[in-house]
Amino acid sequence: MPDGRVLYGGRGIEPDVRIPAAIGNPLKARINEAAFFFVRQLVAGKISGLETYRTERQNFRANVAAGEFAVNDRLLDAFRGFTSNEKANGLTSENLNSQLDYCRTRIREELATANYSTEAGVQVLLETDPQILKAIESMSQAAKLTETASVMRS
Repeated sequence: MPDGRVLYGGRGIEPDVRIPAAIGNPLKARINEAAFFFVRQLVAGKISGLETYRTERQNFRANVAAGEFAVNDRLLDAFRGFTSNEKANGLTSENLNSQLDYCRTRIREELATANYSTEAGVQVLLETDPQILKAIESMSQAAKLTETASVMRS
């Protein structure tokens, strides 16, 4: 291409800013599964002391407000207790502690899905996706470049 970018057959143009995709691993897969089953019990009102999370049905909202379904320490402790009761899942306090932010995100995603919709759950995941966050940051830079270019042309 004239501007020096590499064009791959069928794969598009090499991006200006390259952010590696988040990589899954067996621990994250186990956390995903545990979060799913934990939240199913939670929204059914079956987690002692957290009955206020009980949900009768989805209300099919597509958007989650900032701070909505925040995973506080009490909820995280209940998740730890839930996972410790099931030894086959391979989750320990140590490996959960190494992935606390990930645990919070997955529990919040499952809560959004259970209460609202799959789309709401995906929104929660995208809010922490490094590629999405960098793209949003880059948009403001692109706007500044466009503004500078228009000033230079005039």
